[in-house]
Amino acid sequence: MAVALLAGSLLVAVVGATGLGVPDGSATETPLWVSDTGREIGGNHHAPAVAGGRVYAPLSGPGTTEGCELVALHSTDGGVVWRAPVDECTIHAVADPTVADANDDGEQEVLVATTEDDLRVYSRDGDLLRRSALDDYGYTRPVVADLGGSDAPETVVVDVRGTVTAFGASGERQWQHALDDYVWARPVVADVDGDGGREVFVAQRDGTLTLLSPGTGSDGATDDAASPVSVAWTTGVGDDPGISWAAAGQADDDPALELWVATVDGGVYAVDGASGEIAWSRDVGSLAAVGGFGDGDGDGDSEVYVTDNSGTVRALDAATGEEEWSTRVTDGAVQMMPPPSLGDTDGDGSADLVVPAHDGSVSKLDPSDGSVVARYERSVSTEASDSGFDRLFGRATLGDVDGDGDDDAVVVYADGTVVALDF
Repeated sequence: MAVALLAGSLLVAVVGATGLGVPDGSATETPLWVSDTGREIGGNHHAPAVAGGRVYAPLSGPGTTEGCELVALHSTDGGVVWRAPVDECTIHAVADPTVADANDDGEQEVLVATTEDDLRVYSRDGDLLRRSALDDYGYTRPVVADLGGSDAPETVVVDVRGTVTAFGASGERQWQHALDDYVWARPVVADVDGDGGREVFVAQRDGTLTLLSPGTGSDGATDDAASPVSVAWTTGVGDDPGISWAAAGQADDDPALELWVATVDGGVYAVDGASGEIAWSRDVGSLAAVGGFGDGDGDGDSEVYVTDNSGTVRALDAATGEEEWSTRVTDGAVQMMPPPSLGDTDGDGSADLVVPAHDGSVSKLDPSDGSVVARYERSVSTEASDSGFDRLFGRATLGDVDGDGDDDAVVVYADGTVVALDF
């Protein structure tokens, strides 16, 4: 028998893979902390970063001139360490941040793209170290990697209109390659085709998938003709599908990675990283999202996890697309569902699946069968709920927030409130 969820509590239980709810006798646990960063807005949708005892949250504000900022929070209590405002304040003012050694100085920096058409690099203490110009505002997370084999880091940024730019360790432009449509999905920077070098995979809104292969030389190239970048392959999926989410991983025995994209019209497509050929596809409904990847059930084969706007989570065999289980995590009307995240949240050495839902709940699932192990719902006033302040649009970021050695889940609610959960 399912019982009503307690608002603001984490309810620990186990239910069947086809059911929704929490049984009698379940334990309760409060979140690690809830930040005091809420504001009068219901549209925050970018994911935070977790690193080095800090949570870095990209927040939009209610106005056009103030309230947009990158905020660093203490991992112990969610208190504000520093704020970095963005003057061009819109709903996309601050994109997903990343933490990496972008300056090649042995220190971790915080990188973020903004609506002021720039890439900003901050020190851990919040000092603005440099700004690099973009052609348009950045929507996705920057990626730091050694692309040319020189043992020096480059930072790859894809702006919202599809221009891919690589910057060197000092912020100088290394190369640029313009694609021809919007990009909402995170790029993948890895050895995608299995040739030993790193490539850049970009999924465009219109269904065009492109693998870029950076070369050497021509540093500072500002147009495609002078760029050292070549197109390894390009392919298309769907009919104006609206790609919003992408994932990558190794699902078979060949050296190349597999890539998965999810579309607004409900398609999930698996793509071979070496050739760009479509390995499989399936329809899961509307507003599909793909995120977590790995051998969640310990059977030796990898799964990829997808959601749709019915509130359903599916585990698909990553190599074949065969459905292994499905679970509905909310029975409320949801506008969309963010993708799941896979990690070890309890330190037992086995994977856990964290699923934020648009209704504001966050569920922990057992990836072996889809059963709901734990669930959190944030408590807000009726007025705030009616305004959509308690909704979730973005994925959960997994990382060790409390220093106990296992993953915690951090989510940013629509009003900018950040919640850390020790699942």
